[in-house]
Amino acid sequence: MPGEAEVDDEPPQVRAAPIPEKLEGPLTARTRDRHAAIHELRLTGVNINAIAEALGLDRKTARSYAATLKPKPLTTCSATAAAAAPDEPCTLT
Repeated sequence: MPGEAEVDDEPPQVRAAPIPEKLEGPLTARTRDRHAAIHELRLTGVNINAIAEALGLDRKTARSYAATLKPKPLTTCSATAAAAAPDEPCTLT
C-alpha cells in the first residue's frame, strides 16, 4: 500500500567475527624454534653433535628434529589425563 514502510522479511545478515590465528603455547613455540634452528645449522654443514651441544639438547633429540621436515604436533594432555578421560580428545597446542 502506498505510504506504508516496506517490511523486509529476511533477517539482517550477521557477520561472523574473524577467527583469530591459533594461539600457541610456550612448548609449541620452543619446539618450532628448535626445529628451525637445527635445520638452519644442518644447512650450513654443522654436524649433529655440535648442534646438540650448542643448543643444549641430547644428540638423539637433535637427530630426531633434523630427520623431520616439520615439528611433530604436541598434545596438552598427559598419559594420566588421557587414561582418566578416554572419551575426551587431547587438544593440540
